[in-house]
Amino acid sequence: MDNLKKWLLRPPSTDDLLQVLRAWRLWLLAAIIGAFLGYGSYYLFPPDFRAQAAVNVDHNLELAWPDASKERDLMTYLSRETQKLEELAWDDATLQMVVDENPGTSISMLREGVLQLSQPGEGAWYFWADDPIPVQAERLASSWAKAFYERSIQGLETAIQLQAAQAALLQPDTDKTSLSQEIVNLEKTTLGISPYLQIHLSQVDQLPVKTTYNFMASILAGMTIAWMLSLLVILFIGNKPVDHGNS
Repeated sequence: MDNLKKWLLRPPSTDDLLQVLRAWRLWLLAAIIGAFLGYGSYYLFPPDFRAQAAVNVDHNLELAWPDASKERDLMTYLSRETQKLEELAWDDATLQMVVDENPGTSISMLREGVLQLSQPGEGAWYFWADDPIPVQAERLASSWAKAFYERSIQGLETAIQLQAAQAALLQPDTDKTSLSQEIVNLEKTTLGISPYLQIHLSQVDQLPVKTTYNFMASILAGMTIAWMLSLLVILFIGNKPVDHGNS
């Protein structure tokens, strides 16, 4: 036991490196076996297909904040507006529209890895959907992008009406009671979206569909696992100290 403890705790030496280098045949064999296992696992357990829809988003920063004197202020505004739209993409009502167009799905299922969102804040927002069936993945991505677009347009229309009502309220000789009630009603349905937002459906038809990873990734993963196991065998089994007992 003492010999084993000393062997486990001893610092690395050139003997360890030489032992690893001498086992080149094992490395080669492990690479071949790992590659075959990775290639086989790719076809035994195929990855899901991923479809990508795109929506172009323009926050019109110059119009929304023409008096901004610092780039940092514009970036703060952009981050805030992006978070609003991101929450809108995952909103219950938005995902329910996707569920209604795709029977057999649920909001919880969509949130648990089926749908993924990649957004830079300004420019193209990518809506990804994963499914074992490529047609279903395309349908999910397309319906999610369309639902996000429709909900954004609804919020944009409400924001414009609210902005107009607030501006009219400041004008003289207006029915302030009626305008105040209109503003209250609009605030109940507002989504907090900027009235300067511009949004466009960019890719929702005949979407590109790819697997979430290709067979080369499976081969490399199999080879890496096989090499790690080989290293453990070489270092911990191939040179295990032998306890000869007390003489």
